[in-house]
Amino acid sequence: MDRDTWRFINTFSGWLSAIGTLVAVAATIYLSRRDKQIRLTVRASKGFVVRPGGAPVIDVIWIAVRNIGIRSAQGSNIYWKMGVWKPSTLLQTPSGDPASSEIPIRLADGETTDYAFPIEQYWSTNGARFRELVRARWSRWLTLRSMKVCVSTTAGKSIGARIDHTLRDYLAEKLAAPSDPPSVRR
Repeated sequence: MDRDTWRFINTFSGWLSAIGTLVAVAATIYLSRRDKQIRLTVRASKGFVVRPGGAPVIDVIWIAVRNIGIRSAQGSNIYWKMGVWKPSTLLQTPSGDPASSEIPIRLADGETTDYAFPIEQYWSTNGARFRELVRARWSRWLTLRSMKVCVSTTAGKSIGARIDHTLRDYLAEKLAAPSDPPSVRR
């Protein structure tokens, strides 16, 4: 290559260094702001609890909340959100089960908290309300597919995630079954 070609190539060096500087500044700002955000993951599934001493295995609705950010977070409420248009919400209170944490809960970096709700007890208490909310919607399948469990924080942020397929399948089975027998109806 001759000298004129190198001069032409060097005219772009200023532009390339300016672009590189802008990219480095943008990446630095992004990384510094990301650390200040509350980042939680939420998971709801159907599971079971094995108790020591030969006690029976208990089927539970299991909700796990994990802080994946650097900033500590305080969860103030857990609630269910169902429906795509005009979603309905149901506030969830802790069950008092020894396997469950209390609300509110403070989670530092990397900490996890779990909530266990015995399914039969939960369904006998809340099944009628679930049935009513799902039947009010035009698509049971879409309602269950879009159903989320959410955690609201004291900082005003709400984090949610769709329920696991194990819990969704269980709820679909329960909702497809006929409601309470005539002797129990009110």
